Amino acid sequence: MVAATYREVAKVNQMILSKNGELFYLFKLKHPEIKLVDEEAHPTKAGAFLNAYIFYELFTNKKAKELEFLGNLDINIAVKLKISYLKPNLKPPHPKDFRPYNLNQEDTRSHL
Repeated sequence: MVAATYREVAKVNQMILSKNGELFYLFKLKHPEIKLVDEEAHPTKAGAFLNAYIFYELFTNKKAKELEFLGNLDINIAVKLKISYLKPNLKPPHPKDFRPYNLNQEDTRSHL
């Protein structure tokens, strides 16, 4: 019901709708073992990562599953978050395809 209200408000006001709540719910159904919010309803590291994916795609029109950055998130959790974005006919990424991010190393990748 809340999601339907958000959709209606966005439509009436010609706004872009972020579906964070719906995507959190769907992810939680598939992976109840991964905590996305803490006791005070703040995002955990995994929840913040999922939020970042959602907003990255919303703002850039690019696929977040193609990003290599994992921050300091456990690689197995990051892979599950990335898989949640894949279409069913695509092969999920393998953990070996990710590079650990080293905060002490200069990042030579281009930034927006």
